[in-house]
Amino acid sequence: MKDPTLHWLPERHLGVAATLSHADELIGQVSDLLVYYQTQPDGVIGLIEVPSGSFSQTVVDRLAPIPRKLPLAVADALVALRAALEHALFAEVEFLEGSPLDEKAARLVEIPASDTYEKFDEWVKGRARRGPSSLRAGSELVRRINGLQPFHRQSDPPAHPLARLVSHTNHAKHRTP
Repeated sequence: MKDPTLHWLPERHLGVAATLSHADELIGQVSDLLVYYQTQPDGVIGLIEVPSGSFSQTVVDRLAPIPRKLPLAVADALVALRAALEHALFAEVEFLEGSPLDEKAARLVEIPASDTYEKFDEWVKGRARRGPSSLRAGSELVRRINGLQPFHRQSDPPAHPLARLVSHTNHAKHRTP
């Protein structure tokens, strides 16, 4: 049943709204952890003054460790945001195709984060034979995905928000956050 406050959102994307809500909760946890960390009674950084002749030098005496839960919560939030992109694309592809995708086609539904046009073109070509028709060259959906690509940020594609999201989530999946 559709929520009347979400009348503007196609029903096929209600699951994406739930994923975004989950990401929002995770970001709230990050905020709570940061407030706790930054307001601890002894402070985050401890400084001492060390006399040195007629001068004194201020040095860092202690640094409170970041709570282990903080980078994990950040990683979880970023993964949820990336999942929301993937969920939105998958729902849109199934809608455009008019039926559920078979397993081979479903595996080809993903949001690329290409830093060059050539890499994006390779992604499109990879969907030419077995991919859904809505993800083939010349389709409206491919045109829209193209517009989101990091290579459009000419000065620094790796700093593009999608490139950063993919970089951070890949790092979190394969290494300790």
